[in-house]
Amino acid sequence: MLFNVSYQVHPDEETQQQLEASMGAFTKRRFYQNFKAFSQLFPELANSVGKCQLKTYAPFVTKAKYLNVSNNLKGRALYKLNPYQQVDKQLQSFSKFSLISKRTPNKASEPPSTVKPGSSLKSYFPDLGINYQPLGEASDNLIILGSGLGLHLDKLLASKSWNKVLLVEPSLELLHISLYTANWMSVLRYVSQQQCEFSLVAGVDGKNNFKHIDEWVDHCSLNDSYLVRHYHYNEFNQLDLALAAGDVALGNFNSFQPIDLSRDREFECNNPLMDCWVDAVPSQSVEDTHQVTLAHSRFKRNFDTLRKHFPDVAHAFDGYDLTFWQLFTMPNGELNLFHRINGDMLFSESPMQESRQYYQHYLKSPRIENLDARYILRKPSPFLHYKYSDELRRLVQKLPSERRQLPEKIPSFIMYGCSLGHHIETLLLEHKVDHFTLYEPSWDFFYASLFVINWEKIINIAEQEERHLYLSIGDDGSNLFNDIHNLLKHRGINILPYTFFFTSYFNENLDKSIRTTREKLQILTNIIEYFDHSIFNLAHTSHLLKQDNCYVMLKDKPALIKDELKNTPVFIVGNGPSLDHSIDVIKENIDKAVIVSCGTSLKALYELGIKPDFHAEVEQTNATTLWISQVPDKHWLKDISLVSVCGVHPNVAALFKDCYLGMKLGEASTVAYGRMNSVFDEFQGILYSYPTVSNCAISSLIKLGFKNLYLFGVDLGFKDVSRHHSQHSAYYKKDGEALYDYNRHGIGFRVKGNFGDDVFTKHEFKFSAEVISESLAEAPDVDCYNTSDGAFIENTHPLTLDSVLLLNPVVDKNKFKARLKNEAYKSVSKDIIDSFDSFYSQDAFNYHFDKVRSLWEQPCESWEQALEKMDRQDKLFKESAQDLHSLFYFLLRGSGSFCLTYMTRLAFSAEDESLCMERLADAIDVWKNYLDDAKAFYLEHYGEFDKTNAPLEGAEFG
Repeated sequence: MLFNVSYQVHPDEETQQQLEASMGAFTKRRFYQNFKAFSQLFPELANSVGKCQLKTYAPFVTKAKYLNVSNNLKGRALYKLNPYQQVDKQLQSFSKFSLISKRTPNKASEPPSTVKPGSSLKSYFPDLGINYQPLGEASDNLIILGSGLGLHLDKLLASKSWNKVLLVEPSLELLHISLYTANWMSVLRYVSQQQCEFSLVAGVDGKNNFKHIDEWVDHCSLNDSYLVRHYHYNEFNQLDLALAAGDVALGNFNSFQPIDLSRDREFECNNPLMDCWVDAVPSQSVEDTHQVTLAHSRFKRNFDTLRKHFPDVAHAFDGYDLTFWQLFTMPNGELNLFHRINGDMLFSESPMQESRQYYQHYLKSPRIENLDARYILRKPSPFLHYKYSDELRRLVQKLPSERRQLPEKIPSFIMYGCSLGHHIETLLLEHKVDHFTLYEPSWDFFYASLFVINWEKIINIAEQEERHLYLSIGDDGSNLFNDIHNLLKHRGINILPYTFFFTSYFNENLDKSIRTTREKLQILTNIIEYFDHSIFNLAHTSHLLKQDNCYVMLKDKPALIKDELKNTPVFIVGNGPSLDHSIDVIKENIDKAVIVSCGTSLKALYELGIKPDFHAEVEQTNATTLWISQVPDKHWLKDISLVSVCGVHPNVAALFKDCYLGMKLGEASTVAYGRMNSVFDEFQGILYSYPTVSNCAISSLIKLGFKNLYLFGVDLGFKDVSRHHSQHSAYYKKDGEALYDYNRHGIGFRVKGNFGDDVFTKHEFKFSAEVISESLAEAPDVDCYNTSDGAFIENTHPLTLDSVLLLNPVVDKNKFKARLKNEAYKSVSKDIIDSFDSFYSQDAFNYHFDKVRSLWEQPCESWEQALEKMDRQDKLFKESAQDLHSLFYFLLRGSGSFCLTYMTRLAFSAEDESLCMERLADAIDVWKNYLDDAKAFYLEHYGEFDKTNAPLEGAEFG
């Protein structure tokens, strides 16, 4: 992680800008001089290199005041803080261990089939180093793999008198950047004075470089050549290792078949420069040294401890052999890992020192998540939850913004990647971490850590002090969100805002999963079912279930209706900007497909002369009624049926002909009614109905039984930020002018587009696409065709509008709806609904309310007491969930978790314990007032509907 750009730049942004500015004049002058020299050396390539647009790489100035190169896609630097120092070390290694390649490979023996972990490199590769010798007169030819910053080029040339030199650089961008730093003038002088033939292969990917090298060797009739690999590049690494072990001959590089590690790679090399790993080959085997003996003894103690405390983990590793990564002992006695395919070393010099060096950097500015997205996702309502969460938020906003060091006591810590585990040992032995979670994608890395660090001591201390350790080994990140979400449900979601996160190495798959998980957690912590949502969910559902024209989806449906649904296409119409281009296709197929409008697309379809068969809504506030009422023709609406989930506002349902509901899994009304009467077991639960109405529609239609879904205007992103919805919808005036600035919704990042080009989106839309993907993944027999020109959605088939072709006969919509109502849905007996209020009593609510309320009467005087009270509240809520006749848990579970997140943040906001307790006391007062007002509202207004009058400017409903 010493190659992380975040580690290498100055922590103060203003200082970093000054560093960049101080280098500006020098680098511009150097670029101009180098370009002139480069143009003389390679006139045909000069313009392409000089004008190259930087996309993947970019130069930057390190905090040590040196120019470096960053990979923009990965946030990784090509060099350490001081590239000059690192290059000099590489050149010193090259002078002592120069790799020479000849026409005939020099190989004597085959590698052993098994090697004891921790042995020397020589044990793994008996002939390793056989083709190395001090730089001398063995050859006058040189192959340089990689230019990078080019700091090594003139020094390599000056190391001896060369006859022919070939530079191979796969990236034109790196060649361009080298014009800022390399001494191409010196290279030009050397070539001219020494009459050296200097050639260049540039911009060629991967293995294709080998063919060009062979052609150069044959053209020059070479029998030998020195070879130096400057930086990490997969194909170069594998060739380098093969040459070192005597497996490849000069002039026959193209026959070498490197292994594609793009999917199997478990990390991005921690050691991007060569640093001549052959330095790590000692003169004799260290297999029986004291260090190796200690390592195997440590492994046995660690593994015995795992068997006792983590039997499942121990069982998974019982008899395990290292696969891609091999454990070896360095000359300094430290254990390190190398990749058996391309020779990458996990650490370049000292694993212990490098791990602790990055960890010390982390200690100065530990990362803690800000998961408050309420102003992005807020729905416009005068709810109690918004009132009191705003008060808590203001308390947090008043906190000073000074940088904090990692505190001694940490409620929760999540570590991504263990490497060899040095930082784990440091963290858990120097800090008191109540909940520690480790995610390590590589089985090899965790297994190797059992030889390196004292897991026995770590685990035993955790047991003695009642700390909690969670180990997740071998997952590539696919289950990261679900794992963390389940852990949070177990330990209390309030711990999340004071959970520290540390990433020990770069792993591309894991990095993507980490970012996705953060976004999902931010959404989930802000769309939980708080008090107002729950109480209106119950009231709305109870009212709707009593209506004669309201029906609930059945789990089991007759075979005939299932066959009809299977063979009937359904068009799901969102309000994305691409809807405006889809109108003709929808009209052409309106008789062959069931049309379902989503949210604010309804008005757009009305304006365009398309009447949907069903309309989907998911919001439960009365403001939705006002959006729908922008359609002026009430009779037109009465020809349409509503598709939704329990909790939708009765005023919304009243606008339509009838109402078809699914029981939204996990919500108050679904769980409460299911607990009260077993008749609800026969109704279909809907899981993936969040966060947008499109999710509700797609999930409901899949559960209903449709197998052929077509998405129109479900863009979840947009190419032009001024065209964020259909221009025929209520987001625009009649002249096409937007009603307000949609940029407020945080749409400033891009994702892959459905038809290739990236599109703008916002967190909620990105999450929506992921949830759609998950719902489709659980229904592999469903074909979902996405015609929308917005964000790409996994598990859908991108389909251009001119490719939409329906071969089924015309659908009799009236008869179809009648069969659907009679066979796929069912009404609920009014007697069952009437018994709800007598089943759940106010006395039971008050009993649990009083226990939670009294918990906070006495002030907290210490961190331990604060955590105990928070844990006690969590247990009280779980106890209330077991009371069959109380609504306390359903009404206040979400509010309790949400408010505790802020209380936890304030309770651990400084190193001064007493100051933290003062801040916590203010938050406790807010929570007590919230509880009191919630109880009063329940006792006085239970059964009333939401009365939100109008949406706030910029509210999102579709």
